[in-house]
Amino acid sequence: AVRGTVKQLLHLGSDGAVAWLTSLAPSSGDTHMGEGMGLHRIGDNLVYDAAVSSSNAHLWTTNIANGITVQLSTNLLAPGTQMGVASTGERLLFDCVTATLGTELCVTDATPLGTRVLHDLTPGVLSSDLKGVVAVGEGWLVLSDGRIEGNDVGVMLWAVEGDALRPVYNPWPGSGNSSAALTHGSMVVSDSQVFFIAHDGSTGHEWHRWSHGELSDDWIVIQR
Repeated sequence: AVRGTVKQLLHLGSDGAVAWLTSLAPSSGDTHMGEGMGLHRIGDNLVYDAAVSSSNAHLWTTNIANGITVQLSTNLLAPGTQMGVASTGERLLFDCVTATLGTELCVTDATPLGTRVLHDLTPGVLSSDLKGVVAVGEGWLVLSDGRIEGNDVGVMLWAVEGDALRPVYNPWPGSGNSSAALTHGSMVVSDSQVFFIAHDGSTGHEWHRWSHGELSDDWIVIQR
């Protein structure tokens, strides 16, 4: 909500009471709070983006139990503006921009120590083409381009488990081939599969699927 001329966090109680949770003071203009990544809850902590010292949004958290507000990182900019945010309940995965790595995968657990670039899919200052992310169990599935053993790969599916990231499915195999995944639609997750639209190099854009049982611990057992 807007307090004066600046957007802040406001708590609405079930009894109708209201309380302001933040009092961020930008050097000029508005905080533009939550306009990039929205507002997410991890335990008693609310995680969001806000701009204070410049027009670049940074990552912040406010504890709803004690009212303390902390900037989680000074290096991560524009969180969630390209790919969005996916929450496991304990951590958030999102895109962010840094001066040295460009746009890459970032993670936070609502603490400064646990807020960082998780992986540089495209090493160097070049940005990765992050398309989409969904949470599955305690991990995530990400659609992005990147490099495998030094070779550029088109937009493909990657699995994030803990702090490790690995490629799991490429709709259009081959160095430099781009599946143009998520040109149409978004990622759809069922109890056992993730679905998305991508190009395979021969039949055009079609539905693709990958079984995520190894992430969600939901395996298919076949008795013989």
